[in-house]
Amino acid sequence: MNYELALQLKNAGFPKIRFTTFTATGSDEVILTDGPNLSELIEACGDRFDELSKYGHEKQRWSAFAYSCEECDLGMAIGRGDNKEEAVAKLWLAINK
Repeated sequence: MNYELALQLKNAGFPKIRFTTFTATGSDEVILTDGPNLSELIEACGDRFDELSKYGHEKQRWSAFAYSCEECDLGMAIGRGDNKEEAVAKLWLAINK
């Protein structure tokens, strides 16, 4: 998971995300040291998680769906990403905004 997505999850209240700050050559570098795995992301979506599938020309991208999301604008939510974890993390963000 990339830093930006992990930070979005952390700021939205997702548990188990840790960053560490290293100081090297006078500047600080913040890196993700612990983040959720696919199972934890799906579990966090709860009963709203419905489907994870590949899409695109060569089916190289992933979509995660929550079809019965009362809090979502269209009654459903979609998370898309380059891998399964990214797609489900974006779905969690969509249903928890």
